[in-house]
Amino acid sequence: MPHHLLRAVLFLVTALLAAHPTCAAGSENSHTATNPAASIEMGDCMATADLSAKEACFASLPPDAIVECEALHLYRCAPYREMHLAGSAMKDAVDRLTAASRSAYSGYLESDPSYVDDLAANIIEADQAWQAWRDAECAMAPYLDGMSRREADDLAEACRAERTRQRISWIQAHTAQLKARSE
Repeated sequence: MPHHLLRAVLFLVTALLAAHPTCAAGSENSHTATNPAASIEMGDCMATADLSAKEACFASLPPDAIVECEALHLYRCAPYREMHLAGSAMKDAVDRLTAASRSAYSGYLESDPSYVDDLAANIIEADQAWQAWRDAECAMAPYLDGMSRREADDLAEACRAERTRQRISWIQAHTAQLKARSE
């Protein structure tokens, strides 16, 4: 969808549904998630200032509550849940890459004992640098597209989740190459 159409759709949805209690940030009337057993309210997740806590909050909600919120306001809830899940998958992928690297280059231990440890440290450093780049790029993207400030955080979070999924694929490909090398 062209950016100007997406902006128009988001503006209309925001204008029509901004007062809906399910997705209103910090609303005193926020509903409990669709699942009555859920003790966390959607407004509680939106009111959370810490990004990691916000992601974990949305990840703890039942899927039908996320679907309901997304139906009312696109990108308001799902990207946070998706980023939480992608973040966990990313950590696992980096751990598997590190393990595959250690296995593939275990023969270096005799001639260069610190090689594998240095490689593992470089993997972690590269991952941290990549995350900082991702966050900066995704924070900028909604503004480049002319989106409103109110939607920028949600759209940046959707970008972060998508870029993280792409990075996981890249890491998995390298992990497979290293595993093939060590077999």
